[in-house]
Amino acid sequence: MGKLARKDDKFNVLVEFHKKKTADFRRGHREQAPDPFGISGCGLWYNDNSRLRLVGIMTAWKYPKEHLPLMMGTRIDLVRAAIE
Repeated sequence: MGKLARKDDKFNVLVEFHKKKTADFRRGHREQAPDPFGISGCGLWYNDNSRLRLVGIMTAWKYPKEHLPLMMGTRIDLVRAAIE
């Protein structure tokens, strides 16, 4: 997963992911999330409390043994430009 070492702000979005500190908003407490294997290609959404916005496509997850609780995505504007 050396991809995160090559992160570029022009192309990538980083998100903190603390597996053991994930909030369950429906139940109102924290619980441990599953490992996010297979998350590549999923949407990365931003909630600004008034609307949800698609901001990226997930590409990588840093394993806990590497002590970096991060997930990385490619910015959606670049994905859209590649499709067009």
